[in-house]
Amino acid sequence: MLSFPSSMAKLIQPPPKFTPPEWLISNQMKYGNAEGERAASERLVEESKRLVDETAKKTFKTQRDVNKKFGEYYIAPVGHKRYYRGCWL
Repeated sequence: MLSFPSSMAKLIQPPPKFTPPEWLISNQMKYGNAEGERAASERLVEESKRLVDETAKKTFKTQRDVNKKFGEYYIAPVGHKRYYRGCWL
């Protein structure tokens, strides 16, 4: 049987994965990245709301213009005459 010196009998503990200062820096970096992502997502939500409003306004304006043009070009027979673009034909 082999005998080891008493100094070899102690368990050697591996160094910690992070030292406390490294842990703090790592957490601060993760927090900063999370804050950046949150800010970017808020900007995206606001931009989406702005685009929805812009699209709704443009749709309303286009619909109003189309309705106006339908009114201008509507030909309605009245007896033997027709009304076209504000004139009786």
